[in-house]
Amino acid sequence: LERVGLCLEFGLTGLLANDYPTARPEIIWALGAARAAGDVLSEATALALSAFGEICGGHVPAARAAAAAAARLFDGMPDSGLADEREALCMLGCAELLLEQFADAERHLGRGRAIIRRTGQSHGLPHVLLGQCLVAMITGRMGEALDRAQQAEDAAHLIGSDHLLAVVLAIKAPILMWASPIGDGGVALAEARRVAGLLGGSPGNSWWALTALLSSGQAQLTSGDPRTCVELLLKVGGSDLRLLCAPLLPQCAEILIGALVKLADLDQAATYADLAVAFAEGLGLPGQRAHAARARGLVLVQSGEQSAAQREFARADAWFSEAGKRLEQARTAVFAAPSLVSLGRADEAVAMLNRAGAQAEADGALGVRDELRHVHHQLTGAARPASVTALTDRELEVARLVAMGGTNRQIATQLRLSERTVETHLANVYRKLGVPSRSALAGLLARERI
Repeated sequence: LERVGLCLEFGLTGLLANDYPTARPEIIWALGAARAAGDVLSEATALALSAFGEICGGHVPAARAAAAAAARLFDGMPDSGLADEREALCMLGCAELLLEQFADAERHLGRGRAIIRRTGQSHGLPHVLLGQCLVAMITGRMGEALDRAQQAEDAAHLIGSDHLLAVVLAIKAPILMWASPIGDGGVALAEARRVAGLLGGSPGNSWWALTALLSSGQAQLTSGDPRTCVELLLKVGGSDLRLLCAPLLPQCAEILIGALVKLADLDQAATYADLAVAFAEGLGLPGQRAHAARARGLVLVQSGEQSAAQREFARADAWFSEAGKRLEQARTAVFAAPSLVSLGRADEAVAMLNRAGAQAEADGALGVRDELRHVHHQLTGAARPASVTALTDRELEVARLVAMGGTNRQIATQLRLSERTVETHLANVYRKLGVPSRSALAGLLARERI
């Protein structure tokens, strides 16, 4: 039994270092030995570690089987018997999160959190809270997601780990952006950038660090900085993205494709769209199939193939609904509605935007709601309250330089400001003018002839 414990500890260390292939033989041996000895707790722990490792490798059937077996064993044990296996419950919950079994993930992460609080051993608390944060965000509970993220940040401060704090802030950034009215997320992005160096850019980082770097890429894209997004994702994932966590590859590819489309690199975008579809078909997870379908739709729109694009957007909407990914389902309307208008189906587009906007607002995703409203204004020609007269002289100066194609760093150098100050000014510009991106800002200034 002592060797079983050592093998499980080795396995957990390998999983956290994103190196399941090395840990797998030890976990499999420990599972067999635990079963032979009738050690149910060690058996459940080995199954939980196996579930997480298999899903990270993209082996969905094996991961599902291991997760179901681990859940049956853990669910039959009292909390008092799990005090020393809190991390195994967390790994099981994270495996279920990646398997898109969100109710199961919430249940096991919640139980792990309760046990941690009772035992007072808080070193594993930030990771459990981050898992709960991601579940809440994905399933459309943005207020709860932000609450969990703040608790994880507080716990990281208490532990005193700069690296862990950087992970928390990077994951928190896109959540705060989506939960905040357009323009109010600049502070979160600036903070995420400030601590990004603590994470490093190596794919050899921990699984949580890898997830944080991907969240940072989403934040860069959401904030209107596609070039940094592309650089970050390719640095972390490699040119074929295969260094990333397998069950998130289609989602990561879609983020990359969105950035490439903004940069007008359509050939590369089309290549990664094909990769996203291949990844998703191999996984068979509805949420990831939805990301791949939406990514392909984005590329088809740029090619002028609106009917084909609309079919992909409709599939994405259906798959996001099946997976229970409410936030992403609402966001799909941002891309699908303009395609519907181009096909002469304006009434359907407006109805879709209204439904998605109401859902986003009910879920607390105010940034997504504002993005949907912006698309609605563009398509219907509704009057906008935005006026450049609301800007300060410095904000207008920054806005003009952004519209001319300047990066935040270039603008900071030219105006002799810190990059963070430029980001704050730009966030205020977005908020006051009601625009979601650099390209939208440039278009508004061009129309106003500023």
